Amino acid sequence: SSVKASPVIQRKPPFHYDRSILVDKFIMNYIEKIYSCELHKMSQDCSVSIIKENIAGMVKLDFLSQSKRTDFACFCAKERFTTLYQRIATNLESKKIRKEDEAIHFLSQEFPKIFIELENDFLRLIGSPFDIGKAERSLLTGFQDASYKSFSTVLNLNKSMPAGRPASSVSEKKKKNISKDNLCPICLDEISDSNRETLGSCKHSFCKECIKKSFSLKPACPVCGVIYGKLKGTQPKGGTMTFSRSTKSLPGYENYGTIIITYVIPDGIQGPEHPHSGQKYYGTRRKAYLPDSPEGNKVLQLLKRAFDQQLIFTVGRSTTTDQSNVVTWNDIHHKTRPHGGPTEYGYPDPGYLKRVQEELKAKGIY
Repeated sequence: SSVKASPVIQRKPPFHYDRSILVDKFIMNYIEKIYSCELHKMSQDCSVSIIKENIAGMVKLDFLSQSKRTDFACFCAKERFTTLYQRIATNLESKKIRKEDEAIHFLSQEFPKIFIELENDFLRLIGSPFDIGKAERSLLTGFQDASYKSFSTVLNLNKSMPAGRPASSVSEKKKKNISKDNLCPICLDEISDSNRETLGSCKHSFCKECIKKSFSLKPACPVCGVIYGKLKGTQPKGGTMTFSRSTKSLPGYENYGTIIITYVIPDGIQGPEHPHSGQKYYGTRRKAYLPDSPEGNKVLQLLKRAFDQQLIFTVGRSTTTDQSNVVTWNDIHHKTRPHGGPTEYGYPDPGYLKRVQEELKAKGIY
């Protein structure tokens, strides 16, 4: 028999959702200037505040909810920002030119979509390859010795690929007017026939070394996000996922019974994929609820696959107890109570089954 938890414990958030993300400082500066309206709308739509913290050339963003639906609001905002960031960062160039007031005025007037940042005696220009190339051709002869660097990004936003290629290769690209299909979206250099890797499903092409390094972080296309192979998470090994069925119905699914999932992750020692390798972590026992409907059973099967791929849990800090080295939920949301609605992680919540399938699909499970 189970012991009923106290009301205080029931009201605490039952899982931890990582509300932060680490991004490139220069790309973030560009997004803030050029896409400020999108950021503002995102904050309003999701009822979140975005807090910035500079960390050694990177920017840590924390998504803080202004509503009761804390984790769901933060999840929506973070997913929308991630999509925006990926779309922009995969098509950006950065150039440094000598600092001159005339150039600043000219670029500000003629190229509003280029972000300009002062760096000692230089100007850093950030923008799309088209805008940077057009600005480059428009500058005076004194700016033609600009050095070149291309931004590159992968689906895992907390890691970056190596810097881009030297200036000479870019100059040749522009002269040859290379088609977009022959440019690697990661390094923005020309792809030779002998160095081309074309992905099977989406048909996007990359330099072999670029896509190899990208896939070492996440087996997904950096352009469209299509998953190749199976994602493997950081969930500790040795756990179990079982389920039972009840004739009781969930609010909103009165014509169906209930599927009760039980997860058990025992204590263990952290591996190299965890925050503190070699240290002990403390396990957990969790329950989750699904309607025993056709769609609910579909989600159950998808969650089984996610569990087998170690994607349901991870090891980290609990926001409920503030304890480190504990097993916590990862970013696949579960209903941990049969009642209470979305704010209490329960039912009714008409959109939940669709949302969780979208979360699973983003990990290649569908």
